[in-house]
Amino acid sequence: MLRGKVAVVTGSTGGTGLRIACKLAAAGADLAINGIGDTTEAEILRQQLSDTYGVHVAFSPADASEPYGAVRLISDVTRLLGRVDILVNNAGMQPNTTVCELPVEQWHSTIAINLTAVFLTTRAVLPQMFERNWGRIINVASGYGLVATANGAAYVASTHGVVGLTKCVALATATTGITCNAICPAGLLFASNVRKPFEVFAAPDPFDLAESGTILPDEGRTPLELPGGWLGDLVKFLCSEAAAHLNGVALPVDGGWPSRQARFP
Repeated sequence: MLRGKVAVVTGSTGGTGLRIACKLAAAGADLAINGIGDTTEAEILRQQLSDTYGVHVAFSPADASEPYGAVRLISDVTRLLGRVDILVNNAGMQPNTTVCELPVEQWHSTIAINLTAVFLTTRAVLPQMFERNWGRIINVASGYGLVATANGAAYVASTHGVVGLTKCVALATATTGITCNAICPAGLLFASNVRKPFEVFAAPDPFDLAESGTILPDEGRTPLELPGGWLGDLVKFLCSEAAAHLNGVALPVDGGWPSRQARFP
């Protein structure tokens, strides 16, 4: 479905981002993984992904939360793979702190990674998408981009910002073949290091493995648990022509969590 396209997934050397990357590669897209960490391990992962899915895979260690890093990420991938058609902004952090207890430094780092990086990578990639009149930008926000919690000041603020930025980019691209949408998943439980052993990716569909992820019960308030493949499949759908008229949407993927009956004291 995505043969001939090039996809960049930030924060994709492990966890959710790696699973999204695998889904896009399985659909035929050439791929760029991105993450800050051991470059030797990342190179091994890059080669394993290429061998497993039969696509070209590049790796960039650029820090997208810094202006130069975001430009470097897009320019690295364009140089190595020729273009960028799909940008999935997945990298993020989730401090669990109230307003009064939140250190200023943690506020700034959360906003930088969760929100500023989305702005910077989007700004860097849009010119070439405009040239080709086609592109897909998918921002992995959070269910807390739509609601709030007392213990997540920086996280809630940053993910609300991602949803707002998504709508602004959608309006700026509304008359083109470019779309920009956000995914707002509920809490996720993922293995801390899914690339060891790599055999999980040699399975017919690594997303169907039991350990690939599930909606947390959230104290029993989530009516439905979703299978492990849901997030990658949704990203793949948003990249397809079937989703060409979905633009500026913040999709709640939460198993019905916000639909629970409110519980008052």
